[in-house]
Amino acid sequence: MAQKLTFKTIIYLLLSIVLTSSPISMVKAEIDDPPPHTSGRSGGSRGCSIELTNSSSTVPALILLAPTQAEFQTVSLQPKFAWFVRDSHSWPLEFRLYKYDSALDEVELIAEVDNIKSSSGIILLSLFDSIPPLSVGEKYLWQVEQVCDPNRPSGNPYAEVEMEVIPTPVDLNVALEGVQEQSQRAILYQRKKLFYDALLLVLTTEPTLEVSDLKRSLLEIVALDETELLELQNSSVHRVQQ
Repeated sequence: MAQKLTFKTIIYLLLSIVLTSSPISMVKAEIDDPPPHTSGRSGGSRGCSIELTNSSSTVPALILLAPTQAEFQTVSLQPKFAWFVRDSHSWPLEFRLYKYDSALDEVELIAEVDNIKSSSGIILLSLFDSIPPLSVGEKYLWQVEQVCDPNRPSGNPYAEVEMEVIPTPVDLNVALEGVQEQSQRAILYQRKKLFYDALLLVLTTEPTLEVSDLKRSLLEIVALDETELLELQNSSVHRVQQ
């Protein structure tokens, strides 16, 4: 049965796993020290302790590939979820997806994935076979947590972002019908300011000079400075299917 938590309270909750046979599971809330409200990136440059002693990087440990200069909107009912991991050590990652009800100021947990191992670079998570399609007109909240120490969850790097599913513009649908190349489809999404949909296509497209230039322009919507942009641009993409 879906569990509802207030949107304000969810920031103050850390979640323990209900044991099921499926990697996508519902969870029961347990109160712990509150993680920060992150707007798509983990606080500061803190990572797991083993990495802190070896790195002077100012890039956050986690960056969700969400636009920082525009609203986070998608027309995909089955989007992938993409984020950047800085640390080279392989730490467990936990992903959570909630449906947000602004009228009631509540979020409803849709899924949790707790069996992801991190790799330095961009993680691209697909949940096509695990959850029903998202709903047009609804807002969702998704979170990623890097588990440094399961016994001290308040010290884990943590990031979250809100995403809205909107209808596909009619003229975009018409334009997409005549285009097969991923890079050209990405350009069409970009022109409609659907930066996330465009970026997801680019991340899964064979690299060419045109694709590389397009990728950089899209990542400029995510990165806060040149250092972050270079890290994201040069990152390998690791696909995870659930």
